[in-house]
Amino acid sequence: MEILRVAYKYLKKYPYLTGATLVMIAMASLFEGASLGMLIPLLQGMTNAVPNPLADIPLLGHLRILHFKEGASSVSIIFSIVFILIAVKNAFSYISNVLISKLRFAIIRDLNTGLMNKLIEYDLKYYDMTNSGHLISALTIETTRMGGFIMEALKFVAISGRILTYIALLFAISIKASIVIFLMVAGVLLPLEMIMLRLKKLGEDVSRAISDYNHKLTEIFSGIRVIKTFGTENIEKRDFASSIKKLTRLQYISNKYINLLIPLSETLIFFLIVALFLFLVNVVRIDIASTFPVMATYLLVLIRALTQLNTLNGSRSDAINNLASFKRYEAIYDDTGKMVIKSGVFKLKEFSDSIDFKDVSFAYLEGKPVLDKVNINIPRGKVTAIVGSSGVGKSTIVNLILRFYDPSSGVILVDGINLKDLSLPEWRKKIGFVSQDIFVFNKSARENICYGCVDVKNEKIIEAAKAAGAHDFIMSLPNGYDTVLGERGITLSGGQRQRISIARAIISDPDILILDEATSSLDTETERLIKGAIDRLTKNRTVVAITHRLSTIMEADNIIVLDKGVLVESGAHKDLVKKQGLYKHLYEMQTNMKDFSRKTIE
Repeated sequence: MEILRVAYKYLKKYPYLTGATLVMIAMASLFEGASLGMLIPLLQGMTNAVPNPLADIPLLGHLRILHFKEGASSVSIIFSIVFILIAVKNAFSYISNVLISKLRFAIIRDLNTGLMNKLIEYDLKYYDMTNSGHLISALTIETTRMGGFIMEALKFVAISGRILTYIALLFAISIKASIVIFLMVAGVLLPLEMIMLRLKKLGEDVSRAISDYNHKLTEIFSGIRVIKTFGTENIEKRDFASSIKKLTRLQYISNKYINLLIPLSETLIFFLIVALFLFLVNVVRIDIASTFPVMATYLLVLIRALTQLNTLNGSRSDAINNLASFKRYEAIYDDTGKMVIKSGVFKLKEFSDSIDFKDVSFAYLEGKPVLDKVNINIPRGKVTAIVGSSGVGKSTIVNLILRFYDPSSGVILVDGINLKDLSLPEWRKKIGFVSQDIFVFNKSARENICYGCVDVKNEKIIEAAKAAGAHDFIMSLPNGYDTVLGERGITLSGGQRQRISIARAIISDPDILILDEATSSLDTETERLIKGAIDRLTKNRTVVAITHRLSTIMEADNIIVLDKGVLVESGAHKDLVKKQGLYKHLYEMQTNMKDFSRKTIE
């Protein structure tokens, strides 16, 4: 059965806990059967009816003499035994339920931890093609549904154990009657199986709808400023309403089928009980008075068995409805084609020579190259600037140096060693990165500055903040360096976030510094302050600067000019402006725009 197969896949990670749970379930079922079996000698002791048909069963055979005794003492003894059996059964049931809960939450914990460990290792191309709402859904709702499935699967085992115990008792009492009743049961289970198949399909639809709903939530909260800027609140309200309407409709339909199972199953079950009773009385013509203890016990056990079968169907329906969550989870967990970037093993002690791009080509989407056979030399201790219009591949070069992606063709060498052969964590520790798109964590200023560093003294943090021009504004915050900066640093201005980023780069003391449009979105005064901080940071370092403001890189040792993914020019500023090339065109265009702006202001 699929439920047990899937459950086993995850439960086998906990062999001792699962084994203990199954033992508790088995013991609870055994004592459940024993307590019901005691009803026959109890009733016989009270009525002095026919002998106990269970007398040959080893567990109950020693009770054979009890119904021959006269008076209340025998009944009292049996009542006491029944009480002890029920108490022990309930103790085992409690322990098994506690262990089931422990297994459930342990599996949810491991599912979340395992998936997050995988996701963090996936390369950026995967995130480029996947919306975060679906990932959040997998980590929250789907794992919870999977935990619910495990719980229902174990309940399925527990209920099945009780049913098997009841079946054994029924066959011990009457083989013929039991064969007839179970042939009838097999017949009425068919419509229930049809409902189960429908529930499985609905479970998959609900899983997809939950994922889409979470994606919409994430999109709205992440883009709330854009939504308000463009006045699209009503559009987003409509889209959200459509998403939640679809989800609730599927959940409603799914619950209709789940709720149909129990009354339908119960109706069919008690129809079987009535039919059996009428068959015994009118066809077999049993003597009710003389066989009352056996008949009453048989009917009670049958009712318990069929009631448990009803509960079993409910548990199955819940498990099957949650089964689809495993498919969505495992589709994300499967790292095939996702973990493209694998670390090498060679640890570069010191960057000593250069970074070289040799005929490097790259495409984010197949058939649409961003870089085409680019050859670049980035020497140690020099400032290399990369310029060009938007979309020509400047930031892609940064992504390749940081090894967020690997080239489609060609090779990148670091001191003559293939970048793919280097230990990725060790390589990235040598690089400081300052971008226009600054990410500030919802942590204190101190934690943001020393992010990724271990055992950094407070004096060094303050020193880095001062060098980045951030100390004064940090001290003006309510709690100074302990002030929490808010989600994405919302409490700070753009220039303040940039200075936090620069302090973060300074404290890591990198060999190589990458500046990706680090001052492009700042006003003139803030840009001046940031430029001073950057000048202090870049001193005696290897620098790769990506910019469209040519005025900021005129002192660079080498300027690489890209056009449509191809290197078209390179050299110092003074040499490039002498050429009638793309760089001179870009430089004159920006100079004319500045002159025009100055005249307009005047």
